[in-house]
Amino acid sequence: MRRAGERRDNGGRELTALCASAGERGLSQLALFLEHLPGVVWTIDRESRVTQAMGRGLAAAGLDAGQLVGRRIDELPEASPAMVEAHLAAVVRGESSDYEVRYGGRVFEVRIEPVFGGDGAIVGSIGAG
Repeated sequence: MRRAGERRDNGGRELTALCASAGERGLSQLALFLEHLPGVVWTIDRESRVTQAMGRGLAAAGLDAGQLVGRRIDELPEASPAMVEAHLAAVVRGESSDYEVRYGGRVFEVRIEPVFGGDGAIVGSIGAG
């Protein structure tokens, strides 16, 4: 059991396992939950393109998923060097990281984790903030 404030760095493997075992119904429930979060959750593929973006934090930052999905992380409005480096670290080196980003006048604390495929290869990253 973790103590308060203790971080566990599992490299996204728990999330990957959860998604793989959830089945279609479980994934739709997870998507519904993520859509209602006050923050933002997104995924990035190996080419650094946004593949999904959801959460109420999008509107709070003056964004919608359509502005993000399909674009490279370095092409996003207000993309910072810290943001780009965090995603590259996850996608290329399999490293987790944290950073802050300002969007729409709001500051978001962000966590990035690599996402692994069934063969253990990095397939992208997931971020939440």
